[in-house]
Amino acid sequence: MLAGRLPKGEPAIFLPLIPKSWRRFSCSVSYLKDDYSMLKHTTMSGALLLAALTAGAQQLTPAAILITPENRLSVKDKDMRNAVRDWSREQLASTQYARISAHPSAAVFPGTVGKSAARVSETVNIDHRKISDALAPVVSTLRYSQPWRNNMYSTGLYAVAGEYIEVTVPEELLNKDVCIQIGAHSDKLSEWVAGGEDWRRLPEIVRVDTLRKKTTRIASPFGGLIYVTASPRSDSWSAGVKISRAVKRRSSSPAKPRRMNGSGSWPKARRPGASWPPVK
Repeated sequence: MLAGRLPKGEPAIFLPLIPKSWRRFSCSVSYLKDDYSMLKHTTMSGALLLAALTAGAQQLTPAAILITPENRLSVKDKDMRNAVRDWSREQLASTQYARISAHPSAAVFPGTVGKSAARVSETVNIDHRKISDALAPVVSTLRYSQPWRNNMYSTGLYAVAGEYIEVTVPEELLNKDVCIQIGAHSDKLSEWVAGGEDWRRLPEIVRVDTLRKKTTRIASPFGGLIYVTASPRSDSWSAGVKISRAVKRRSSSPAKPRRMNGSGSWPKARRPGASWPPVK
């Protein structure tokens, strides 16, 4: 056991020897130094702090870790970052929709859904158009922007973290590689510049499923906006896609674009829907 020092006015306590992989935990403690001797910025009593440390050490897994702007996952914690990345990928690829639960970090980003938000069933009409032969050579030069990624068609609906949605499509779409995407933030924080920075959110939160059956159930531990996607090079089609058990995106008026008010700020939404409103 090692003695720990608290800020002035707090009693000294004894801290158990905690392995490196357990040092990050979710409480009001800012950090625990490598020699376990200095604890800073706590408002807990010694007994409560010890209990929180013990519980945090036991529960620290990729499925339970809280990653937020205030509780970042350090770039130095490579083992945990790799574990979180791999866990996220496994969850996003899993077809066991009934076994997927909401990740605690999803409550912060991309955000929670209003408690009174109704789960709805809507048929969204999608009009996909193949890129013209005249535009294809021009688009091919835009390499940095990944020009041949699927076109994204907004549905105006949101998948709640940990809850499955049900997607039904007409049979004629089953051989066209039409996809459902949950989440808009497709950047991967384990790559490029973000790979060298502390993480302020989970590293991968977008799920994409190719529709191979007329009815498909899909769940994400992170939730997000729902899109129908199709390759810009694929043949044109128009069809209705039915989505059930989703939530309407938050909007003060579904028929009108939201505008800034006289004070120069966006008006608060009056509907208890999902976190991300449409912007026109």
